[in-house]
Amino acid sequence: MFARLVRLALSVAVLGCYYWNFVVSPVAEPPPPAMRTPASAPAVDEIRLLSGEADVAYKAGRYEAALAPLLDLNRTTPNSAIVIGRLAKTYGHLGRPRDEAQLWEQYLTLSPTPIDACPALPKAYEVQGLADKAFDAYQRCYALDPLNADVIFHYALACERRGDAARARQLYESGAKIAPEYADMTAGLARLALRSGDTAAAARAAGQAIKASPDNPDALLLAAQAALRQGHTREARAHLTKALALADAYADLHVVMALVEERDGHREEALSQCRRALALEPRNRDAQAVLRRLSGAK
Repeated sequence: MFARLVRLALSVAVLGCYYWNFVVSPVAEPPPPAMRTPASAPAVDEIRLLSGEADVAYKAGRYEAALAPLLDLNRTTPNSAIVIGRLAKTYGHLGRPRDEAQLWEQYLTLSPTPIDACPALPKAYEVQGLADKAFDAYQRCYALDPLNADVIFHYALACERRGDAARARQLYESGAKIAPEYADMTAGLARLALRSGDTAAAARAAGQAIKASPDNPDALLLAAQAALRQGHTREARAHLTKALALADAYADLHVVMALVEERDGHREEALSQCRRALALEPRNRDAQAVLRRLSGAK
């Protein structure tokens, strides 16, 4: 605990210095000539100039323009976690996940607050298709702060996607206790319950997620799926109608609405929903399967 407090204090001090020197006072007066050496003076001025240039470009969303001064800063101050973190984020915005991941790995070893690299680090590995490295990074993030709700959720989701339902359920449950208002935790439990065939538990969990976040499309989708399995098409339709008003580009909502239309005997409406889903996500297997079935029906 004491070590964590020390790291936190150091982080606050470093961030404070950065903010004062490069944001609040980017054109602060240089030291008197008698206190400056020919070698050190240009370095100090250059760091201030580059940091200001990079900061302005980054905040304006001009990430290409921010990259060069950040790289120069990184060469000048190679152990600066602040510069490394900003450079990693810049690579993320530029769609360079390999470089981003390398920088976040450095950040983990140098920063007094390594948890700030999460979940960006594992996500950068995921974008590269490096599933094992991504999962390892999620595990390392969890080890850094096992009581952090966001970290718990991302690790639980990684376990779920990996097929470890038991571990995912354990994590979702612990996360829901730490942060009862975190709708994605109970949505995760609903998703696992649906997969296991426990429709009643899925409906309860989805209901809890909706209570915590009434406009959460994932929670509404799960509630609709549970209602549909229970034969309650009117309830399912109500959830989906609300969800589609919030996120019409969410392909899975259209797939489940197609199932509702099919159950209610509205074949043409079901086909329309399938086509909409495939227009949004051409490789959606569920939409493809429903469309094949409906197209073959007389």
